Amino acid sequence: MREYLTFRVNSSSELFGVELTSIIEILKYVRVTPLKIGRGSIVAVTNFNGEAVPIFDFALDSRFIEESKLSDRSSLILLKSDDNRLFALLVDEVQAIERDREKLIVINRDRFTI
Repeated sequence: MREYLTFRVNSSSELFGVELTSIIEILKYVRVTPLKIGRGSIVAVTNFNGEAVPIFDFALDSRFIEESKLSDRSSLILLKSDDNRLFALLVDEVQAIERDREKLIVINRDRFTI
């Protein structure tokens, strides 16, 4: 049975999920380097073990109009792409582990291009 890490964006009532096996690490939102001219929804980069990791603002990449509002609950979900490059999703609040796919909107990591 697949398990999903669930999260919310912009205080939405919708619950999103990423398959647990694709997650490298979950980081509290830390200091990042903002990009003035980002590609698509890439808003910043951060350093993870000496590697520059692009950060996607999930709110901008989805149907939400405004970018994420940072708070003490904001997190970076660190994932690895199919070609083994690291990237992170900025989300407003990580929730829990969920097994019931019907309760959430599943996000595939190949949706994000680096």
